[in-house]
Amino acid sequence: MSELLFVALVLILFFAVTMIIANNIIAVKRFKIKTAPFKIIYLPDIFKNSGPWRIERILRLVQKQNPRLVILTGDSLSESDSIASKLLQKLSEDAEVIAVNTAPLAKKIGLDFVQNDEYRIMQDYALYCYSENYDKLVSFSKLDVFKILLLQKPSDFNIPRKLSELDINLALSCRKGSFKIPFFGSVYTKDGGFFPRYSKDITIENNTALVLSSGVGKTRIGNFCNITVIEN
Repeated sequence: MSELLFVALVLILFFAVTMIIANNIIAVKRFKIKTAPFKIIYLPDIFKNSGPWRIERILRLVQKQNPRLVILTGDSLSESDSIASKLLQKLSEDAEVIAVNTAPLAKKIGLDFVQNDEYRIMQDYALYCYSENYDKLVSFSKLDVFKILLLQKPSDFNIPRKLSELDINLALSCRKGSFKIPFFGSVYTKDGGFFPRYSKDITIENNTALVLSSGVGKTRIGNFCNITVIEN
């Protein structure tokens, strides 16, 4: 066996083991935000390739954290998804749950939900799902409550204008289609290219904290699944 072939086999084995571990371990990652008025849990890609055992595991971990608010996304949500329905109902028993771009199922269960370029104003916080309506975002930033901004991709934090220049407390986004080296950050993302500017778990600019999550669905190389917890 040549040295080159041996190295190639070792690398293949390394990445295979890494993927197996990453897809079967769900960690809890905490971020301290001084202005956060209560505990928030962010669950992006919640139902992506997730079986019943995985959903049960996520549910137990979330309930153990005792959050006030749970924000979740999941493109695979459907009105007939019994697993998703069970999870949403269980979560809503102990916390406020806001589903993003999941109107059919959320509406069926009676949960609050937001679509792109919509926001919800609650008693002590507001949440906006930003897509492209910058004027509406500016209006949102002027609200006199704790403001949570959901971004479809991390690069939206700086395009078309620096969102950190607005009065927004917390921005949340997910690493989609990224290759990440643990403890370093994303090496490549579809929207940011190689060595994207926003690749760390948390970036604070001015008064805005941008928190990136690897999500809790099936992951990619280096993106270990985690439940993202924001607390003060």
